[in-house]
Amino acid sequence: MADPVTQPRLYAATALGGLTPATDKVGAWTLTEACDRTIASVTARNGQDAVVAQAMETLAHGPVPIGTLRSGARHQVFSTAQGQWFVMGDHAQDALLAQSLKSDLGAAASVTEQSDGWAVFHLSGAPLAPVLERLVMADLARLTGGTALRLLMEHMNVFVLCSATDASVEILVARSYARSLHHALLTAMQSAEALLQGARTPA
Repeated sequence: MADPVTQPRLYAATALGGLTPATDKVGAWTLTEACDRTIASVTARNGQDAVVAQAMETLAHGPVPIGTLRSGARHQVFSTAQGQWFVMGDHAQDALLAQSLKSDLGAAASVTEQSDGWAVFHLSGAPLAPVLERLVMADLARLTGGTALRLLMEHMNVFVLCSATDASVEILVARSYARSLHHALLTAMQSAEALLQGARTPA
């Protein structure tokens, strides 16, 4: 006799609830849900700032002061506050990133798995300023390649990581705000494109 209890069917969903990452293209800009990131936070314990900072420098192939995004051989590293860093990698290669970092850093740092706590969106297209200026009160001239800024975007705390000046950024937001941020970004892209199209239309 067949088991009358319904068997659960589990599947991995993206932060936006889809089975595959969402991609939206408006004019010159493309917004993609980046679901392939693994993220871990690293916090130096009391008296261990220099030790952990050196470890992050080795991982990123250079110093990582606050406001800086650095890419090493396999990882991106940026500082979120004094003595605190985020490390990002490719989930396919570094699914156990937090465990690996904890093994390397030992008692010098507290390491926390963050992958499921954040949604990541990749925004590309040049120039990006017409889109971003609708969302943040920041000097966008400071958002150059290799910059990491913590900002408010539509009342949401986000990290904006710039890999190419005025052409490519990744935006991290708490996963519970993924839909809200996606809506805000898409609306800004549509607004910027509408203004651009209006400027091209003869009077």
